[in-house]
Amino acid sequence: MPAQPTAIVTGAYRGLGQETCRQLAAKGYKVLLTARREQKGRSAADTLRQEGLDVIFHLLDWTRALGIT
Repeated sequence: MPAQPTAIVTGAYRGLGQETCRQLAAKGYKVLLTARREQKGRSAADTLRQEGLDVIFHLLDWTRALGIT
């Protein structure tokens, strides 16, 4: 059996990013929803999971990693 495809979507807690997560998950992808704003990202992932979609949240803030403020 082939492995479930996985997608990583950045800046995905609203708008086009969130809808991209929704569409990919609806097509059978396991989706990693990422965002700099932790609370908003978690909320967006929770909303999509409540729709029965396979979405998890991960905090992703490149500005911290690069030392940019």
